[in-house]
Amino acid sequence: MSSIIIDDEQPIKSKEEESNNTTSQSLLDNIEDIQSPTSSDEYNNDNDDDLSDNSDKVNNNNNDDESNWLNIKVEEECSKYMLISHFITRMGDRGWEFVIPLILIYISPNSLIPTTLFGLSVTIVRILFGTTIGHMTDNYKKLLVIKVGIIGQLLSIGLSCIILFKLVNMKNDDLETRCLVDNIFCSGLSSFLFFVLLTLAGTHSVSSLIMDISVERKWVPAICKKTLSKTTSRMKQVDLSTEVLAPFIAGLIATFYQLDKFTESYKLENNNSSTNHSSSSSSNSSSSSVSSHGPLFVFMIIGLFNFFSFAPQYFFLHRVESICRQHSFNIDSNLSQELIELQQPNNQINNSQEEMISNDIDIELLELKKRHSLKQVIIENIIIGEWNPLRNIIKGWRTFIQQERVYLMILAYVCLWFTLLSPHDPILTAYLSTHGYNYLDLSIFRGLGALFGLAATFSYTPLMRRFGGLNNTATFYIFEESVLIFLAAILFSWIESSYPAKYIFLVLIVLSRCGLYGFEICEINYVQRVVPDNVKGIVSGFESSLTNLAMLIN
Repeated sequence: MSSIIIDDEQPIKSKEEESNNTTSQSLLDNIEDIQSPTSSDEYNNDNDDDLSDNSDKVNNNNNDDESNWLNIKVEEECSKYMLISHFITRMGDRGWEFVIPLILIYISPNSLIPTTLFGLSVTIVRILFGTTIGHMTDNYKKLLVIKVGIIGQLLSIGLSCIILFKLVNMKNDDLETRCLVDNIFCSGLSSFLFFVLLTLAGTHSVSSLIMDISVERKWVPAICKKTLSKTTSRMKQVDLSTEVLAPFIAGLIATFYQLDKFTESYKLENNNSSTNHSSSSSSNSSSSSVSSHGPLFVFMIIGLFNFFSFAPQYFFLHRVESICRQHSFNIDSNLSQELIELQQPNNQINNSQEEMISNDIDIELLELKKRHSLKQVIIENIIIGEWNPLRNIIKGWRTFIQQERVYLMILAYVCLWFTLLSPHDPILTAYLSTHGYNYLDLSIFRGLGALFGLAATFSYTPLMRRFGGLNNTATFYIFEESVLIFLAAILFSWIESSYPAKYIFLVLIVLSRCGLYGFEICEINYVQRVVPDNVKGIVSGFESSLTNLAMLIN
């Protein structure tokens, strides 16, 4: 019976590997680390035996020899660069998600249809193409996938900025009929631009998903063998901190811009009031235009930040790949040699490959003589090929079900999103605002929800050591989430009649965030450790599709 050690600083190992490599210096170093108080005696319990069988299979499938792992200092350096790149990516994405609804409301303030369609398009695209994106990350080189994701984000952000700027100008120029104010589909040009904007929003959503799955589910477990849990929790800390920080900074920019412009307007009003009484009306119109241009100014800042942030994103990840190459570490070990050769540039083909190509020149010429129509290409590669989203969803479901010890945990995580009892849920916020809660209560409620979610990322490692394994920690988190949400649901019917119940209800929801995000970290670690690397992307993509489907139904 093989055993496994689930520790924050230790990789997954079997006893057979230890016995076969006792003479190597690297193994001696690891044995010294293992004999710490939080090692095998504490973590080798029955609950982890279920995980050890799958872990051994993963190591064998990936030819994951422990002697080939990076030094822990090199891992920490790579982890630092990946976290910086992830932080830049998240700041841009969160800021963009925050400012787009403001711009659409500014363009068409009397209709919520544009904002609703925008959010719906982003969610549906992730549901349809999540599994396809995961399939791509499994079958293409990691750095190539990153290039595709960054180029997709770059093009979608750049073109979206141009289209939104054009729509804003159309709205400002149309002061007489005020067509766009009531209906963004009032003209053929505005309708066309908006549907192009929805297409670009879907492209940006898919590109962001490429970055998320590739970095979090492929790069991190492939490189950070000894610091996997720590790096994963830090990734989640970046996610939650940017969720609060990016909208806060965008709001500060808008506030400072409006304060500065209102100050100038106030000075102009005072200077002109002594000479012209009509200046008051002009200053009022100036003030209203300033307030309405606040979102446009923030949009320009966020758009420029996004556009110029893609270079450092790629730089840091390319730096990680270079460090791995310097230490003779192959980050694409999960790919077959045939797939790697197909993705090599022409100038990297070796002499044996050239000789093979020259011997088969007749076959190549025959293939070149075949003229495939565009219709045939579409049918073979998109409709029935590997880029068919429906085909990949079916394939993803089959692959997902085959992960016997993982799919139930993923389904449990997805079920946690089937609830309205969340500080960030717009329906709950709207309901509470009409039932006795003021804006200060709701803002504090939302902020504390994010804070306690962030606290879960810091409690993860101590709880792992306290409970002695990943299974026990995940059970604790989901039990805490379930109990608190159950109590909040009971108190929900009393929030109008009982003053204490009104605020205890909010406190219970805020505290439940620890369980939700703590269980999410456990689920991510489970997938990273147990799912074979050659299908980890498609399983993660299918999980993303299920999560977005749950959010859409909710």
